[in-house]
Amino acid sequence: MSKAIVVTLAASVIVVLAGYSYLVADTIAQYDFGTVGLATYDATTVDPNASATSMAPGAGIAPPQDWALLDGWPWAGAVSLQAVCPWYNTELGVLNYDGYFGFTATANPGYELNLTQLAWDATIHTGFQGQWFLYTDVDGFTYGSSVDSASIPLDAVNFTSFAVNLSAPKYQGLDSIEFRIYVNTYFIGGRIAWDNITLSGTVPGPPSIPGDADGDGKIDGADLARWQQNYDPTGSNAPNNNWDMGDWDDNQKIDGADLALWQQNYDPVGTIGSFAGTQAIPEPTTLLLLGTSALGLLGTACRRRSR
Repeated sequence: MSKAIVVTLAASVIVVLAGYSYLVADTIAQYDFGTVGLATYDATTVDPNASATSMAPGAGIAPPQDWALLDGWPWAGAVSLQAVCPWYNTELGVLNYDGYFGFTATANPGYELNLTQLAWDATIHTGFQGQWFLYTDVDGFTYGSSVDSASIPLDAVNFTSFAVNLSAPKYQGLDSIEFRIYVNTYFIGGRIAWDNITLSGTVPGPPSIPGDADGDGKIDGADLARWQQNYDPTGSNAPNNNWDMGDWDDNQKIDGADLALWQQNYDPVGTIGSFAGTQAIPEPTTLLLLGTSALGLLGTACRRRSR
């Protein structure tokens, strides 16, 4: 956090005054709604290993009065999203009326979403104080299952920044997640602007498979060569032996047990790491040749160590 004035609204919500920066994890998807003349509901930044739908309203937020991209408000030269459900001033009311807007983030095949937070800027320009209620499909869209909520202060000039903590285990390892921000204002005709809606976290890829020393998704001769080069059955190089040296069982030794893992997972085309659901099993003759070659390498490594 740098030069930020922070006020805690709830256990998992932080508000940061406009004009200061709040440091977060990597961006999975961000909606800044473009620039004047190039406004868009699409995500303007998306992690290369994920996708995100366009920002869209529920049935209770009707364009153009309650749903529009605004050029020059609240600041000249800026684009923000107007989204408000003015008919109900309670959480249950906007929930039943589908008074929300939101998006869905999805990890690419073989990847997963590990979330940190969802953050945005908001301000209400006319009327009275507004409210937001964050729901996800992980928690359900029924009354009482909101992730968090807060009031939006009336301010015709400045945005207020909100951040909702999504670091709980239930938001880790996801294929996809849908977010809905339900919103109301206590005044028909009230205007609420939104900007910089940002989902943060990481999108890790497939886990490495024992035997893949170089991390290329294949278990082949290149990995075996690393095992041979670093062969250390007594662990004399501990604690420096590691995965990319051939220590695939993480016991600080590079020995026959690691060689067995390489043989077991032998996969020169990378079908294991692709999450394709099947593994190319070498023919018996191929396995025999591999075993013979590996034993020869083991002997060579042993002789080298004994000199």
